[in-house]
Amino acid sequence: LLAIDGKPLPRFKPDRVVVAHVEREVERRVPGDTMTFTVLRGTERVELKATLGDEPKLMREADRKYFERLGFTAREFVYGDAIEDPMTEDHPFNNKNFYGATKIAGEAMATAFHHRYGLPLVGLRYMNVYGPRQDYEGAYVAVIMKMLDAIDRGEGPTIFGDGSEAFDFVAVSDCGRANVCAMQADTVARYYNVGTGKRTSLREIAELLLQLTGSNQQIRYQERSQATLVRNRVGSPKRATTEIRFTADVSLDVGLKQLIEWRKTHKSEVRSRQDKIRATAVL
Repeated sequence: LLAIDGKPLPRFKPDRVVVAHVEREVERRVPGDTMTFTVLRGTERVELKATLGDEPKLMREADRKYFERLGFTAREFVYGDAIEDPMTEDHPFNNKNFYGATKIAGEAMATAFHHRYGLPLVGLRYMNVYGPRQDYEGAYVAVIMKMLDAIDRGEGPTIFGDGSEAFDFVAVSDCGRANVCAMQADTVARYYNVGTGKRTSLREIAELLLQLTGSNQQIRYQERSQATLVRNRVGSPKRATTEIRFTADVSLDVGLKQLIEWRKTHKSEVRSRQDKIRATAVL
């Protein structure tokens, strides 16, 4: 989404643009108002006009002329803790928490819309995503960011458990390519793992972060929380490779270097903006 009513949007992450700015604009309108959105379809700029109604429009009533396929991201949470390793897309849903339950329900609803109304969809199950622009201050900060915060404080990364818990870490840039591959493929109503297919333990992540940051701190281990229901989750990439021609390219060390550099630069930029605001307030 590039603009609303001709006004370019700030360069935020796409989810923040859609949620924050569209919602804010809608709140200023009344039913019957028409809003114009500027988006990119390939390299072409397209203007979409939407008339606000009294109630949300059902998905089955959506105007199809602006899209031919719907990409649906469900994440790896549908699987829960792995029963088989690596997990294929036919792996049982072994989820045991509410968040994962919503992802399972989302997939089921999207699939039902396809069968009932012919909604053209393809679903992607991202594994553990990391990379530039990853949140490091919100309520749900990922394990990599928590480890980097601990290294910054001079405490060393903390692992809850013995460090053997293993996951499939995939770079956000690879996820972006997977989206493009899925949109260009001919498959319909199929779900795909988006990952590397490689196991990386939390101990290995901590050791690599210490190495990349040049730190000689020690890894700290604490008792595993009872809330930690997932200890092993690695996805098989074979179906995605075969059917949508996607293969993850970014190695873990390269991806983590990119994340560390972006985080350092972004924090510096934030501090600079805060200093300017404080200086202006004093004046």
